[in-house]
Parts: sequence; C-alpha cells; structure tokens
Amino acid sequence: MSIVPQADESFVDYYELLGVSPDAEEATIARKIKDGQREWRARIAHTDLKRRQEAERRMALLAEARKTLLDAQKRARYDRTRKNRSTAAPRPTTSPEGYDPLERAEQCLAVNDYRQGAFFAEEAARTSNSAKAWNLRSRAYAGLGDGTRAIVAAQEAVALRPDDPLFHLDLGSAHMVLDEPGQAIAAFQAAAELSEEDIVPRGMIAGVHAATGDFQRAADVLSFLHREHPENEDIKTELAATYLAQAETVPSDSDGNSYTITSPDEIARMRQFVDKAAAVKSRDPEIRNGVEDMRANLDRHADRVVDFRAFSRARASGEMRVFLLAIHFLPFVLLYMVAGGIAVGDGQFTFYSMIGLLATVGIWWLYMVVPRWKQNRRTQKMLERLEAEGLL
Repeated sequence: MSIVPQADESFVDYYELLGVSPDAEEATIARKIKDGQREWRARIAHTDLKRRQEAERRMALLAEARKTLLDAQKRARYDRTRKNRSTAAPRPTTSPEGYDPLERAEQCLAVNDYRQGAFFAEEAARTSNSAKAWNLRSRAYAGLGDGTRAIVAAQEAVALRPDDPLFHLDLGSAHMVLDEPGQAIAAFQAAAELSEEDIVPRGMIAGVHAATGDFQRAADVLSFLHREHPENEDIKTELAATYLAQAETVPSDSDGNSYTITSPDEIARMRQFVDKAAAVKSRDPEIRNGVEDMRANLDRHADRVVDFRAFSRARASGEMRVFLLAIHFLPFVLLYMVAGGIAVGDGQFTFYSMIGLLATVGIWWLYMVVPRWKQNRRTQKMLERLEAEGLL
C-alpha cells in the first residue's frame, strides 16, 4: 500500500490508504476506517519517537478519510480532484551526497511515505547488513502491503538483534499484513517479555484479538492494562473502542458492515457494553460521540412507532392484507354503528357497537404501534419466509 502524499505533498489517496476501490460502499469504508484505527491506536503509545510519529500520522490520515469519504458532498469533490490528477508518486532514482539513508528512511516512515522509505532502507541495506536497516525495510514493506518481504526483513532484524523488543513488535506487525494472527501474537508476546514495563506489546496483542473478532479477549487484556495504568488515555480509548465494537456484535442480524436490532434482549446487552465504554471515561471525542450515538440508537429502537412497514409486508401475504384492511376500516364501520345507535336511541346496540369499536382500536394499537426492534423483527421474518419460498 502506498499512501505517499502526491506532488504537492498534500494530496492523499484515501482509497489506497484504506485498501478499498473508489466505488466502495459507505459501510465498507466506515468498517475499514474502524479496522485501521483499531490497528494503529495502540502504537501511539510507542516509546520510540519515530514509530509514535508514524502511528500519529496514520491516525490523522484515517480521521481525514472519515471526514472526507463519509460525507457525500465532500466525497464527490474529492473524487473529482482525484480523477483530475496523477496519483503516481515519484520514486527517487539518485541519492544526494553526504546523507544518511537510515535517517532518511526513518523520516519517510514517520510521515507514512513507505515507497520512498523502502528506497532509502534498501540503499542502506546494500552498504550495511545492520539490524536497523533490515528493520526499516520491514516497516516500509509492511506499509506497502508486501507482507512476505516484510516478514523476511523483520526476521533478519530479529536474528541480528534478538534482544530488541521493537524488532519483535515490527515482526508481529508484518505477520498481521499476511493475516497471521497466531504468529503476530507470538512476536508481540516476545516483545512483552523483553520489555515488561512497556504497554505497547500487550496493547497490540489486544489489537490482534479485536482484528480477529475476539473482542472479549481484547477487552480482558485492555482491562488488565487499564487497572495497571488507570490514567493512560491511549489504553482508555482503546478499551472504550473495544466495548463499542463488542456492542455491535450483539445483534444476530448483522452482515459485518451494519446490523439490525430485533429484540429487547439485544438492546439490553448492547447497553451493558455501551455503559462499560462510558465508564472508562475516555476523553477521545470520537469515542464520546460513539457512546452518545449508540445510546441514542438504542433509545430509538426501544421507542414505539406506527408500523407503516406493515403495508409493504402486506404485499407478500394475502392473509396480512385482509387483517390490515379489517383493523383499519372496521373502526369506521363501528363508529358509524355507534352513531346510528345513538341516533335511534337504541342503548343496547350502541353499547355493543362501542365495545366492538374499542376492541378494534385496541387491536390496531397493539399491532400497529410497536417498538422499532419489533418492526425490524417482523420485516426479518417476512424476508426469511420469502427466501424459504424461493421468492427472493
């Protein structure tokens, strides 16, 4: 993956950054941004300045991508700009005299310039078989999405300097490029054993668990770190983000990008995770907005609404059409009968007509005015029935 700023060093290809096509759906882009934030957030706590700068730059780019690509108007303007310019990043072909390629490679990686970072790291490796040169190559290859070469380079760095926890961390990151969570955790664990006071290795282990969907294990690791470092904002933010992600896994009707709440039990279980996220008291504005938005969404699904979707569902069922016609038109018939009974002075007829009217209105209310989660469940059942009958 290359996310090198183009030409004027200000334009970034956000689609390339996220690894999605320019016509990707909004839900896919939102998920990729979340995945990227989950992966890089733990690295912001790096004790190594250059690696911390690299993580901070990536988080800033992900935030910019969110603001740009998840707003329809901004995305349209961005797409026009992107289309009208070349996205080919220049690659250096000559090297200035009197410069340190290792230092230049580190400077490039700090700003996420992985293509040029790889060039300088490769040049350094040609003149020095040092662990640092191999490590810089590994980080550059990982940034470019070349997991195979990243792992080979990272293994060389670890072999030359096995007691450096940072090199083990970068080996784990290279394994994650190839989606090898087991090997990644082993490398992060080795880093944790070499640097017991450093929270980053364990934070990255939690990130692997989260990336593989095991949010409970991720939360367990981060909760332990939070107890050890209760004031650490990076841990608080990652723990809160994990609880919010865990809440999104509760609904049974989910496709990975979006979900539909279909029961009061799902609302209750999601609230538990949202409350846990709020209790962490992260100061990160995105986390705080996420907590507020999810609480509002849960409240909205608990609220009662008139189920106008019933009319669209009725098209798929003859019995439903008859039922809806009855509960919508029968009250008017009964109201007319009540008025007629009053007009002729027939008390008994009026009484029974009134009872029928109240009963019909009650049935209408019970069926038509329901919580949103029940509205969703009815639609879900209708779709399941249509699919079973081969009509979808």
